[in-house]
Amino acid sequence: MGTAFLTAAEAKQSAEHLQIIKDNVEKASKGNEVKAQPTVVTSCFTGLPARVIQNQFASTMIKSGSDTVVLPFPHQFYATAPFRAIDGRKQDFYPLLTGKGFTRCRFVTVEELMKKLLEELEAASTNTNAKSEL
Repeated sequence: MGTAFLTAAEAKQSAEHLQIIKDNVEKASKGNEVKAQPTVVTSCFTGLPARVIQNQFASTMIKSGSDTVVLPFPHQFYATAPFRAIDGRKQDFYPLLTGKGFTRCRFVTVEELMKKLLEELEAASTNTNAKSEL
């Protein structure tokens, strides 16, 4: 459920992170879910397992087996800071945190998102109740 709030206006994500998510949302909305960037769970950015959009750093660390041999949190985050400092595009070495369903993100405020989620919950509940009455 947290992924739904990742792109809310109040979330304060970097413009680059939001653009990467937006690009993948657009691919998925055109029926290209398979072409969306994959996600992986790795500890290579912070020392704690986290789901990220796979990028150069995560791929390299996973392929080498180094994503499981990391410093404890928060030391791994600080140790990888030089990589983030040289990454001007903020995508090759940044932890692009996300969830499995990130291609369904919406770019709205928290208030708008909550209203929409409540509407969808009510609609799903109504559909379930209608089916159970049959």
